[in-house]
Amino acid sequence: MAGMIVAAVALTVTGMALGIFFTGKILLEKVLYYRELSEKHLNIMEMFKKWLIMLESGGTAADYFHERKFRTVAIYGMGYLGERLLEELRTTDIQIKYIIDKKAGSIFGGVPVRALTDNLEPVDAIIVTPVYYFYSVKRELKKRTDSSIISLEEVLFPQ
Repeated sequence: MAGMIVAAVALTVTGMALGIFFTGKILLEKVLYYRELSEKHLNIMEMFKKWLIMLESGGTAADYFHERKFRTVAIYGMGYLGERLLEELRTTDIQIKYIIDKKAGSIFGGVPVRALTDNLEPVDAIIVTPVYYFYSVKRELKKRTDSSIISLEEVLFPQ
């Protein structure tokens, strides 16, 4: 009888320990996920702030391309920032040849959408709008194209 009690207590303690361990692991993964998500959205808000400052001072995104003699571009990413860049550039002489996004095969605002794995025709520059992931996106794009790869942050605040 004493052996059964000891076994029951041991199993209960083991079960509780495993439950605490796995619950802690799940909670830690969620905390890390939401932390990355909040950092990403803070980054987006900072980009919008920079964009507004540029616009308020009389600048435009097209100025960056004109100064560098870029006439044809592709936009990587059609999130909040990509949509705004598309809208701003369509009223200029900068030609947006295509968009690179997960929604490949569709048309976004009259511009063809390609997947990263598609054949990417040469353009003067590809603007990466998810600036939070710029370096990993740039690594992937370099495998697919010789076009210049530029972060939207560089466009809004050139060095």
